[in-house]
Amino acid sequence: MSMELTPDHIQKIAAGILPASCEMLHNGSCIENWLKNFMLGFKFGMKFYFPLHFMPLILRYKQVLKKPLETLRTALKGCVRSTMVLAVMVLIGKMTVCGYVRTVGTMDSKLMVLSAALINVSAFIETPARISEMAMYVLPRFFDAIWKFLKRRGLVVNLPYGQVILFCMAMAAIMYSHNKEPDNIKPMYRKVCDKFFGEN
Repeated sequence: MSMELTPDHIQKIAAGILPASCEMLHNGSCIENWLKNFMLGFKFGMKFYFPLHFMPLILRYKQVLKKPLETLRTALKGCVRSTMVLAVMVLIGKMTVCGYVRTVGTMDSKLMVLSAALINVSAFIETPARISEMAMYVLPRFFDAIWKFLKRRGLVVNLPYGQVILFCMAMAAIMYSHNKEPDNIKPMYRKVCDKFFGEN
């Protein structure tokens, strides 16, 4: 039976005062918990990635009409692959926590670093092109986390209208790529840009 962890429990576990165990974290066996969370991750991922892979087909309706089965098969394959990335990420995270707790007997900052490092392996399920997209999605959040960390330490000062400046820089990069280096943008995204900025 898992116990309800209070903030006090978590602080004591992190400090090494209170030992951690899998029984504190989940009900049933570790394998049962892993499979349950894998299925939950897959279910959540399918809800998120299904529209992400199938909605763009509206813009590619000519291709759908020309090669319906092939186009739908490609979209479904991409949807399942992306969903597997998320599900495997959850699975690796849960396995890492259980393995670390069983080996070390506590939960500390090393566990967070180890989990973050290992779950990245799941990204290699994706195609190289999608990995690049994921990296571009994650990088701004990474830099935002670094900025907040430095701000808490008093190493940087607050920049007035910083988000507006950052947005302008991002839009400038998109518009430059659209006008000067359109081949660097995926055809689907290029069509969307054409709707907003006009065709070159």
